[in-house]
Amino acid sequence: MKHIYHIIFGAALAAQSSLAAEQANVVFIMADDLGYRHLSCYGQKRIETPHIDAIARKGMMCTEAYAGATVCGPSRASLMTGLHSGHIPYQINSAVVDLSSDYETLGELFQRAGYETGAFGKWGIGGMGSGQTPNDRGFDYFFGMLDQSHGHTHYPSYLIENNKVVKTKNVTKPNGRTSERPEDRVEHSHTAFTEHALEFIEQNAKRPFFCYLSFTLPHTEIIATDEAVAPFVAKGWPEYVAGTSIHIRQQAPRAHFAGMLKMVDDSVGQVTKKLESLGLDENTVVIFTSDNGGQLKKTWGKAPSEWFSVNGELRGGKEASYEGGLRVPFVVQWPSQIKAGSVSDFPFYFADMMPTFAELTEQSVKNPVDGISVLPTWTGGGEKQGPRNVMFWSHKRGVIDHAVRKGDWKAVKRGNNAVEVYNLKEDVSETKNLAKQKPEMAEAFEEIIREQYTPERPRGQRPSKDSASYPKNLKL
Repeated sequence: MKHIYHIIFGAALAAQSSLAAEQANVVFIMADDLGYRHLSCYGQKRIETPHIDAIARKGMMCTEAYAGATVCGPSRASLMTGLHSGHIPYQINSAVVDLSSDYETLGELFQRAGYETGAFGKWGIGGMGSGQTPNDRGFDYFFGMLDQSHGHTHYPSYLIENNKVVKTKNVTKPNGRTSERPEDRVEHSHTAFTEHALEFIEQNAKRPFFCYLSFTLPHTEIIATDEAVAPFVAKGWPEYVAGTSIHIRQQAPRAHFAGMLKMVDDSVGQVTKKLESLGLDENTVVIFTSDNGGQLKKTWGKAPSEWFSVNGELRGGKEASYEGGLRVPFVVQWPSQIKAGSVSDFPFYFADMMPTFAELTEQSVKNPVDGISVLPTWTGGGEKQGPRNVMFWSHKRGVIDHAVRKGDWKAVKRGNNAVEVYNLKEDVSETKNLAKQKPEMAEAFEEIIREQYTPERPRGQRPSKDSASYPKNLKL
């Protein structure tokens, strides 16, 4: 495979040591299916997200940040490895998809740098027995859910702690899904993820740590806690019925979706407050983002996307290679290094996180990666930022879709259809396909796609094609 950019950090990293007098902690918080316009700092009008907005106010709001893929599993694999989604071992998004041991993860990178590492919430890239769980791949502690199917249930019968099943107090349906009876719903998984992450931060306050907090909200199913949903029920919004065969039948999806967003924002507030109380906030990098664009109403659980203007003016949503499926909110604060209230339009994506954190921790990158470090943009307003390489995405669902961004230009190729070409600076909504007007550019994008896409490995070559999946073959 040919990588867009292969970064090896060597002696030059010593010159970066002045960025921080001591190792900076890193808290990377990621929501699930949260769209570009779901946050009030990005223009959401129906609800407010004050704690996430505060990160943007105290640090930097990035307006052209992108996920690793249009769907969960490939996007998380890109985040963890520094590979774009045309180079990861798979482009599908099934219940269980596994990483490959051929590539180092962010957890392993931070461990090499002497950090304590913890992962909380949804992993989604290595099932039970695969050898690719967080504990197998660089995280000292894990509490959450391993596979995609488990993540569809917010009141589950169990969670996973360090590769062991931990029963909850919830009573579920016979198939393991959330009960329709309110009295059976005792422990919301989101609350449990947050509590364990807070404990991890407090326990490691005197040593450098990497906390990866990966929420399952606001991914459907659509159900928030009674406390979170109450103020939105009181608004009297017009409602409809939402649900699927595996999701609870929700009578008030708009109020509950807003409640889920409130739960995410409240948890972010708990994390930042904890850092402040421990005196860690000045030298802790706190990031909030989403794993892909917001899902549209036609997808899982009939999410109330239009009601919340999920992706704003961006075309499409989750599963689409247009901006609505790939562009995500991304705010980052590091008070000792990032200028408060700054805004950046420098384009970057999840494949850039491996080299970025390698530079931050003064480590070399073990394997070829497709990203670049964007630390100069965060800490210096981009004055010392190197050139942006081509950004590339692939997603396989029946046919294979690709997307390429080069400068202000974007290409989308859907299956065997002709490539589409858009000028994002003039047409962020991707309404004007300029491929016929720019035939040479269209062919250049076709060549990039042929060069950068590596077909996924056959299923039999995965680390574990039989990883236990919730709730079918992982018994209590």
